[in-house]
Amino acid sequence: MNNNKSSQTIRHFQHRHLRTFVVKLFIALIVIPQHGCQSRSPEKEVASQREDVATWDDLVQAVQSEVSTELRFTHEAVSSEQFLELPSLGEKLTVLEVDQGQLDNSDLSRVLQELPNLRQLVLHGDVDNQQLQVIADNAKSVTVLNLPNASVDDSGLSVLAAIETLELLRLHSPNVSDAGLAEIAKSPGLKFLHLINVPITDDGLKTIAMMEKLESFYLDGSACTEAGLSELVRKRPGLHFHWNQLHLENDPNKHPH
Repeated sequence: MNNNKSSQTIRHFQHRHLRTFVVKLFIALIVIPQHGCQSRSPEKEVASQREDVATWDDLVQAVQSEVSTELRFTHEAVSSEQFLELPSLGEKLTVLEVDQGQLDNSDLSRVLQELPNLRQLVLHGDVDNQQLQVIADNAKSVTVLNLPNASVDDSGLSVLAAIETLELLRLHSPNVSDAGLAEIAKSPGLKFLHLINVPITDDGLKTIAMMEKLESFYLDGSACTEAGLSELVRKRPGLHFHWNQLHLENDPNKHPH
């Protein structure tokens, strides 16, 4: 009997810490830190970043030679010519983070089709309904989709359900309303959601509350009230929730940051 209780205690401890690890991973992947100590002056920091910026050719070469499986190039928009080099990376590339600028949708489609192992896709340029459709049609293995400057609207989000592997969505768009949340909720495997300056209201939070698979929800900027958010926390006490990077006072999961 004591052995059974000990086993149950160990399993509970392991499950709790595994969940904590997953949440921390979610934060590391999609949340831009809002606070923290600056050990160097802004001028020196910028200068250092400029010195450390790798060229596009260096990043492509690193993946081709299997030194890395990630390509992150965000200090300037990539050209169509650069973007069309990506199919040469094929199965080696798992993470792509770029400012795609005014990339043609046909080019985006062609490239995504040639990256079968792409797991994380971060596009810093504008993503509209048509471009999101291209992503949904061709990025079939993506688990993390980060669109920090999108202009998609409610109807455009209806294609998200086609990305069956999607687990994490980070989205900024001033054109998404409560109706758009209903479309996001159709995504079959979504566990982590971060909305930035998306003008949802308390009515939209009712949809969030019904997303049973959702483990973590971050909301930065919205038309929600504290009363509506408190009701969400009451209905979903197990949901890891941050509002403008902080916890609500009545959040049972509240912890210091």
